[in-house]
Amino acid sequence: MTCPGCQAALPADAAFCGHCGRALQAVCRSCATGNGPTARFCRKCSAPLAPAAADEVIASPARYNVIVSRQRANPATPQ
Repeated sequence: MTCPGCQAALPADAAFCGHCGRALQAVCRSCATGNGPTARFCRKCSAPLAPAAADEVIASPARYNVIVSRQRANPATPQ
């Protein structure tokens, strides 16, 4: 399997990319079915696989560390 984000080679049973942290499945919020990372609609119930709200999405562990560092440095500044 290849990561759609960074093109790294991954084992077939990987749920997340070990290089960039990207999720390799989009889970349907309606029926909890796993779908491909680029799917726009659930393959089981056809519900839209809209991305989570902006405050729920962390692109990668490295991005999370940047956000936390900025919040600690200046807690009054919104990100």
